[in-house]
Amino acid sequence: MPAEENIVCVKCTSVLDRTTIGGVEVDICPQCGGIWLDRGELEKLGAKDNSELDTLRSALGVDETKAPPIPSDHTSPCPVCEGSLHEHQLGNIQVDICDSCRGIWLDKGEFDQALAVIKEKGLPVELILSLANSVDD
Repeated sequence: MPAEENIVCVKCTSVLDRTTIGGVEVDICPQCGGIWLDRGELEKLGAKDNSELDTLRSALGVDETKAPPIPSDHTSPCPVCEGSLHEHQLGNIQVDICDSCRGIWLDKGEFDQALAVIKEKGLPVELILSLANSVDD
């Protein structure tokens, strides 16, 4: 994706703010507090130390009086490609993953929970989801 192209929030349609944390470019919604991570970026962030992650947590800070989006069964278009976002269970949360580029959308408050699952399992998001689906079959 060209660097000058704006990414629009999949939940509230605000333009996402692009920032770099420890060499990882992330896109944060200034309105609803969601975060877009390209494929593999959650795992890269999981390898960072807490001081770098605290910078990201601070950037994710939004008005806590606003309720996070309500999970739904509908799909959304991917903000960076022609794919669609589908909800998947990751630990105790539902995350939105693109069926094409494999990017991940985390709603406000889901970053630390998703990061905890990645660190606990020591596996990439896709492998964790694949293993969970094979258990469900």
